[in-house]
Amino acid sequence: MVFILVSISPDIADFFEDIITDIFGRSAGRSLGKILAIIPFGIIYGCIHFTYGRDSNYNATIAEFDTFNDEKQKLISKSSMKYFIASIVLFAISLSLFLII
Repeated sequence: MVFILVSISPDIADFFEDIITDIFGRSAGRSLGKILAIIPFGIIYGCIHFTYGRDSNYNATIAEFDTFNDEKQKLISKSSMKYFIASIVLFAISLSLFLII
């Protein structure tokens, strides 16, 4: 709704620009982008928490893993360690970029 009003009327666009500049100062775009990024991350976190993050899903996964033989368990553990290390590296890179920008 706000985007439509801003695109239709230049006076409303100037009004919102003044409000954002008063709140965030000269780095309005960067700060506003960081705040707006919280919304999709919150949605993604909620989706993961209420689907994969449930105890029932965890218990079903562990029960399935326990049915595998030792060789397959070691293979799965080794490949999951690769993904875990890669995710830590990507998290560190994205965190450093977030703090730099």
